[in-house]
Amino acid sequence: MRWLVVLAKRVAIDCLRADPDYVDRRRSRKASESPGIWIEPELLPSDSVLSGGRPPMTNRVTARQILRYADNVRSDPQKRALEMWAEQASLDDIAAALELEGPEAAERMVRAAVERLRRRFRQAPVR
Repeated sequence: MRWLVVLAKRVAIDCLRADPDYVDRRRSRKASESPGIWIEPELLPSDSVLSGGRPPMTNRVTARQILRYADNVRSDPQKRALEMWAEQASLDDIAAALELEGPEAAERMVRAAVERLRRRFRQAPVR
């Protein structure tokens, strides 16, 4: 009977330790305080209450601020392609607006403008 009581006790302890709301701290530094703690699960507030990622408006404002420094993007079509790309226009729309051969040409133009901006920001920090 003693063996059965010990076995039942150890099975019960194993079941409790396997619970996802239980944190086993026997091998941590805080084991002297308690061998484990229970976590009280709570519902998270809605996304509108949490301060998470940047809102799309902030991304658009950042893109406009970067475009102010696009002085070294020499050609007006390149600058226009970059502006449209920052406003999330598709490559087809950029090609149609700038009367390019197709989306591949629009992508090349946008990549060239982005590379010029990268070189600009590598050379001197923006103040």
